[in-house]
Amino acid sequence: MPNKQANMSATSQKPGKQKKNFHLRLWLGIPAAILSISLLAYFVDNLKTLLETLPERASKEGKQFLSNYEIISHDIFLIILALVLLALVYNLVKSCSDLKLVIDKRNIKKVVSNVIRYPFVCGIFIIYLIMIVNNASWHYPELVGWYSDIFEYDLLENFRFLDGFVGETMRRNDFRFFPLAHQDIHLLSWLTPYPKVWAILNAIELAVVVIFITKFVRKLTNNFLPSLLLLTTVLVLINPVTAVVFFQFVYSERLLTTVLVVFIYSYLCYQQTQEDKYFYLTLITALLGIFLKDTAFIFFIGPAVMTLCLGFAGRMTNHTYLPRLGYESSPGSFRLERWLIFLMAAYLVAYFFLSFLPSTYLQRGMYSEGNQFSLVLDGRILMICLALVVRLCLVFLRKTQVNLVDALNASAITYILATSYFVDFSMGNHLSFPVQIVFAIDITYFVALLTQSYSFKKYFGKMIATAFIFVVASFAALLEWPSFLSRLTSTKTRQDDWASTYYAIKKISKQMKRNGQEVNIIFAKGWYNEHRHLNRLTYDRLIKIDPATGKYIVKEGMGRRDKSYNYMPKDGDLLLNIDRQQFKERLPMIDFSCFQLLYDANPSVDYGKIYRYMQSECSS
Repeated sequence: MPNKQANMSATSQKPGKQKKNFHLRLWLGIPAAILSISLLAYFVDNLKTLLETLPERASKEGKQFLSNYEIISHDIFLIILALVLLALVYNLVKSCSDLKLVIDKRNIKKVVSNVIRYPFVCGIFIIYLIMIVNNASWHYPELVGWYSDIFEYDLLENFRFLDGFVGETMRRNDFRFFPLAHQDIHLLSWLTPYPKVWAILNAIELAVVVIFITKFVRKLTNNFLPSLLLLTTVLVLINPVTAVVFFQFVYSERLLTTVLVVFIYSYLCYQQTQEDKYFYLTLITALLGIFLKDTAFIFFIGPAVMTLCLGFAGRMTNHTYLPRLGYESSPGSFRLERWLIFLMAAYLVAYFFLSFLPSTYLQRGMYSEGNQFSLVLDGRILMICLALVVRLCLVFLRKTQVNLVDALNASAITYILATSYFVDFSMGNHLSFPVQIVFAIDITYFVALLTQSYSFKKYFGKMIATAFIFVVASFAALLEWPSFLSRLTSTKTRQDDWASTYYAIKKISKQMKRNGQEVNIIFAKGWYNEHRHLNRLTYDRLIKIDPATGKYIVKEGMGRRDKSYNYMPKDGDLLLNIDRQQFKERLPMIDFSCFQLLYDANPSVDYGKIYRYMQSECSS
């Protein structure tokens, strides 16, 4: 009802008044924009001079200043973000007149009926859930460090910012910017320390991706064949990159794609209905999404830019042609697009203060410094490009209109080029997962269009359409299954090797201590160190090998405080390599003939090994 009243009041405005208001906004907006750009240009131009007035970055005062700046600036950012999100959520709830938070019999029956309607898909998801939970482990790069912070206070200080998560996302100072990446796992770690429970969240996020892709395509094409859900399920689940992104916890692409599919669905719903609840949901998902990855804003701002450009030209679905700039095609036209583009300005301001300034002050250089443009072309990339080119040609020939699928394709291509510029891009990399989702949307969309077409219905019918989708899904599954299984197996094997080696050293060291032996554990640079999990072992000394000099430095235990003390290995000392490939090649100054292999998790790899020092075995 409020929407209708707003529309009626806006419609009642005379064209002359609309034009007058437009010119007033134009004359006020242009000077304000020029002034803002001038101030920013002046500030950037004098940035070097301003930074020279600050403490020397290498000094103790400089380090303290940078630390304080990062804490205060990110706290301000998070407070503002939380307040904006609360306001948007409040308006979202307020606009949902039909919102019901009570689980009644009708909702339960609806869930049961959907399970009965899609038994095969539900079966796949149950198997997938079991696989994800079974594979869950904290023995994986990056997560090894993050997980050690959880146990710092013996699980008694749950609700605190963990240094590992914060340092990875908000303390990098290499011009990267993704402050909200991994924060789903960060918040979940406050409630439970168990990776097996975290894995359930991964499975839920994956289900959200599949369901919202299907809902998006169905709403766009009006094709409600049940088999479309099966096709989407196969395209997303049996994907080699899914075996990396959703079976681990360290990739921000998981949360990014979850937010992205909700964003595009709510965006489409808003285009078709102009309802406020979809307006606010789209803004909420966009606000979260742009801070999940450096280049994620492309997927959330790109569709708005394309909608504005082609909507003004009358080439965008659900938008009317504007014959003359200054008149709105309908009340509130491009309202959402204007807000989304405003979010881009907010993103740039946040990037400037949270990443650009501290990175410039520290002068570390960009994380991608020295990288060259690297793009490995793939058939899927070419198909996305071809789909966009063909549809744009049809648009300019006035055979069709642009829709959100085209905007997603354009955003995916831009994302590919941007990622290729900063780092190397290939469709087998975890960075490609948002593009993989766009490709899955393309396939589902074109299959839905084909089976929904009049000719297909006339000559083949609904049963043949369903069978056709089953064939496409089966073909995709057979095509991707070997690569998917290979990725999953290799990841699982590495995790098991790391875990079994860690538990083996725990058992061996504990048994040695029970036997009254001195326990000295030697290790080299890796994910596991004196601060990360090795300090939880039973030992007398933790000794690190300096790879530059070959010296043995006591990090924990007897002799740690004596900086001049150069430890020499003794009979019975344990040399541990949990996670490093080419371990011996990295330490050429160490005589490995003195070390006898005590435990080997996997003979086919270099990591996952425990050695015992034996002076009598030395070759010289």
